[in-house]
Amino acid sequence: MHSNLGRVAATRLPHVFTRSLLLLGASAIALFAQPCATSGPPCVLTSQYNNSRDAYNPDETVLTSFKLASGTTLTELSPLLVDTPPAAYGLANPIYAQPLYVAGISLSANAPEASQENCSNLTVSGHPGCNMVLAVTLYDSIWAYNADTGKVIFSRTGLWSDCGTGASVPVAGQGGVGSLPFGGIISTPVIDTTLSPPAMFLTDLCLDSQAKAHWFLHEVDITNQLQDVTGSSSPVEITGSNAGAGFVAGTVMQRPALLEVQNPGGTPANAIYIAFGAAVSEAGPNPYHGWLFGYSTTGPNNQLVQDFVFNASGAASDTAIPSCNTNAPLCGESCKSGQYENQPNWCGHGGGIWLSGRGPAASTATGVTRAFVGVGNGGFQSGAANWGNSIVDFTSSATTGVGGTPADSFTPRGGPNSPFSTAILSKTDCPATVGGTPALCDYTVEDLNENDMDMSVSGIMVFEDQADNFWLMTADKTGAGYLLNQENLGGFNTNDTGNQFPFVAAATPCWALNTQSSGCHRVTSFATLPANAANPRRIFYWPFQEDLTSVQFSENTTTAGIGTIVTTGSAAPYTTVALSSACTLNSTSTPCLNNQMVAGATLTVGGSAQSVISVGKTGLTVTPGFAAPVNTSAWTYHGYLIKPVYASQASQFPGGQLMVTSNNGTGGIVWGLATIETAAAATPAKSCATLTAMINAYDPITLGEIWSSYSKKNTGQCDGPCFSITPPPVAGTCTPPASTYGLPVVVNGSIYIPTYQITSSDSNPSCTSSTPCSGMMVYCGSGTTACNGEWQALKE
Repeated sequence: MHSNLGRVAATRLPHVFTRSLLLLGASAIALFAQPCATSGPPCVLTSQYNNSRDAYNPDETVLTSFKLASGTTLTELSPLLVDTPPAAYGLANPIYAQPLYVAGISLSANAPEASQENCSNLTVSGHPGCNMVLAVTLYDSIWAYNADTGKVIFSRTGLWSDCGTGASVPVAGQGGVGSLPFGGIISTPVIDTTLSPPAMFLTDLCLDSQAKAHWFLHEVDITNQLQDVTGSSSPVEITGSNAGAGFVAGTVMQRPALLEVQNPGGTPANAIYIAFGAAVSEAGPNPYHGWLFGYSTTGPNNQLVQDFVFNASGAASDTAIPSCNTNAPLCGESCKSGQYENQPNWCGHGGGIWLSGRGPAASTATGVTRAFVGVGNGGFQSGAANWGNSIVDFTSSATTGVGGTPADSFTPRGGPNSPFSTAILSKTDCPATVGGTPALCDYTVEDLNENDMDMSVSGIMVFEDQADNFWLMTADKTGAGYLLNQENLGGFNTNDTGNQFPFVAAATPCWALNTQSSGCHRVTSFATLPANAANPRRIFYWPFQEDLTSVQFSENTTTAGIGTIVTTGSAAPYTTVALSSACTLNSTSTPCLNNQMVAGATLTVGGSAQSVISVGKTGLTVTPGFAAPVNTSAWTYHGYLIKPVYASQASQFPGGQLMVTSNNGTGGIVWGLATIETAAAATPAKSCATLTAMINAYDPITLGEIWSSYSKKNTGQCDGPCFSITPPPVAGTCTPPASTYGLPVVVNGSIYIPTYQITSSDSNPSCTSSTPCSGMMVYCGSGTTACNGEWQALKE
């Protein structure tokens, strides 16, 4: 089973969340001292803490499960407020990006005196300094605060001036925004502290005086007023073309977090990846493409240089629309009216990169740095330039530099050894011929396209196991998960090659055709706690309207099965195995097979070893098949994801985003940020349910709740702070948001939560439902500087 899973040298992932890299030559000498020094708290310089996107902070010494269990408390502080749009808009200023954190920074000598004063509570290499937390907003502003006192260090508003005189920030319905209230800065930036000056890279959208959309890349100086770095050519307008198609700024949204890949031995020395998905309907009149741009700071004075442009749907016409508008997403197939009527994508269009706002992931093995991107709905053509619902891999090395063409890929394909059994699929509405008798359809890339089931809606997480194998984990909107070998993703292959191990992440996945993706129990983020001497690696996710879930990554060790299994069929080989004793979804004592096994596991009964090729809720298929019938509770397997644990959240809605912290592997905490329903909708009055948000702390082994920002004592009331992390229900419909995408940051004893709006705050009575505040919620741990009573007390 491992014949294609190569061993690699134990080269660790070059995390951006780390103590700073060595200075790259004399030009990188900081003004006073390099931020993120080894003696201080860690820095959070990119989304989900690091380039592996594993949402794990191993250096949290203050907020540990030991301390919370023994009485350490978390205190709500006054929120960190950002600018408020004009009253004419009637909207708050949402923060969709994850906050970032720079420890031990000294400001430029040219910074304003007030900024110097507000960043002077620490001594950094003999100079005044501070820890800084940064936020960017949809209303096109950047804010930098003292992370320990709450004082504003810098703010910069109105980046829409990039578009010149008469420019504006786009609002809902305008190009490049889609349904967002504003379209300023949507994605999470990335910070590079090895540059001089230390800089943050971000993208913003603006409309010129003719209402034409433009996207810009900024390199801003975080030591001096967040102004564009002198000589860097910032801001640079993002433009380009690939495969005969030009980048059209008004049709795309830059939602995924930015990724910076450090590659000191290669050419270029680093690459900043910027991904774009859809902001318009696929059907036109101007259908979109998915784009990935690469920029580096290899020019004079760290000048921004465009290195590559990738178009995820680059083959075939850029404008032609099939006459029936329903052709198959496998390029080259003829238009089949009636079979693909939910499919608005066609070859040469679509393939947006969304990732629920998560950034592309990156890792380094055997001297090669790989960046992985998940492409959404769009046509797929094996060996060509249409990559709909695929994982694509871009590599860089000392000899090849960074390419604009994928080096490897994975696209789900059904067939005789379909990743998911027909027992799960149960499809009867896919006609074999136009107007013909309905027949079963395999679970393939076509199904994902037909039903808006974007690949990698969870984002991508990469990790290395204890045997030095490198893995990639992702999930699509159906609730299907994929565990892939980073070095051999698998391509478009009917048969399992020992590298792709599909599993069921959501307990109730939505396989049926014509099921809209908004109803799927999707997973929108993964997090992990790596293995240590006492416990194996654990992986956490919180599906839409389901329980917070933990599974062990078993390193493929032998595990005893739970429940009686029996083969079905009338003659050998017996390839279908059912779990005949009762199994319970979300159960640790009698889990269903999809809770503990993945395709690729090895099932052993009576000395006969079978390779599992597909997994259902209560059944699976194996190869080569048993010679005689099986009916026994004595079985074992070599598996990857085993022993699930669940934390029931009866009031949870609609699922949550996760972060994990530990103190060098001990005292771990799983942090869950979720929207909850505080009061049900009143049916006679047709009033909408009352929604708020909460941040909870869970034990990573038992998933028992340790602490919550929300008290459940007063049903129907927002007991304590009221803040939202998703837009409110659509007026007149009571339709709640489909999921939550905002990510908090837990670092150095405090929690920083981006919000859509804040309607009640214990520490700031001015935030009300009629006049909501815009900003970040903050909680501090006992004994931290932020909790010592001086929060926001310093005078400007």
